Amino acid sequence: MPPADSHADDAFRPPTEALPSQPPAGVVGFVVGRILRLIVSPLVLVIAVRIVWPAVPTLLELALVGALAMGLWIPPSAILFRTRLFPQDPGPRAVRVGGQLVSPMDHRWSARAITLENFLATLPLLLLAVFASLQSGTGLAFGIVFAVIALRNLVRAQVPWLMAEARVALRLGRPRDARRWLAWVLRLPLAPPIPDQARLLEARAHFFEAEPESVLDALDRLDDPERHSALVLRAQVALSRGDAGPARALLAEPRPADPDALAHRVALGGLVALVDGDEARAEKLAGAWEMLRDATRGDLTMYELIWAAAWRRVGQSSHEHRALERAGGLEGPWVATMWPML
Repeated sequence: MPPADSHADDAFRPPTEALPSQPPAGVVGFVVGRILRLIVSPLVLVIAVRIVWPAVPTLLELALVGALAMGLWIPPSAILFRTRLFPQDPGPRAVRVGGQLVSPMDHRWSARAITLENFLATLPLLLLAVFASLQSGTGLAFGIVFAVIALRNLVRAQVPWLMAEARVALRLGRPRDARRWLAWVLRLPLAPPIPDQARLLEARAHFFEAEPESVLDALDRLDDPERHSALVLRAQVALSRGDAGPARALLAEPRPADPDALAHRVALGGLVALVDGDEARAEKLAGAWEMLRDATRGDLTMYELIWAAAWRRVGQSSHEHRALERAGGLEGPWVATMWPML
């Protein structure tokens, strides 16, 4: 077993106290925000209709337009109310979103509702674009501007739904389906950081399919290939090939303060400890993970398998079973290829 220098010891050091999870948005704030949206969004559509068709003569007809608009906005708001205030039990296949564990179905429906709201929010711009483009001179120029903005919003509106479907497919052990959803995202002309988020998910999907070359190819296409999570994934691919150098280099860097980066660091340290046969250090890192889990915001469930193996090495079967339960069935043939040390 190679000697560990002081920097490595500091990198492996578990937190001295549990890191706090970021609290979810307040229920009162959520409810007030939803009510305001139900009022303001239909009102914006009514104003757009009034501008486009100034001949609409009566308040009654405008009120009917407003009622129709509110009717369009109520379904997505109702879905978001249900998933936010009355969520399903996350279950063993929970998806971590913004630091909170949610059920795959809730995540799907919330993303679909947000996508629908994004489409509805584009309706006033589309109306103004059509109206302005029918005018001459300056009106036509404004019409083109409104049309470009509306088209950009329509493209971006699809992202929450597509990314949610990819995350859920990956969490349910269907990496090929996840890559199909991500392919749609990567075809869209999107601004950073969304393409990188999609490519990282794509790299993870290839990881679960035991395709190390494809993992590296997806990481090579990142706009920011030096981001910490990408370097950790590269180090894991190198470990699968018997090269612990990149992992040790990362572990020798200064200890990160961000909980997600620290969780990646601890997981990588766990893999190296298992490679080295250092059961004491593996147990120490498993304890650090127990303190970190609730503070992370990303979905790092795959790492539970590392801790299951670590607890098994030290004979802690109850901890091992809990880690496997939290992994939610992620163990599969890919483990033998990508994490042979387990």
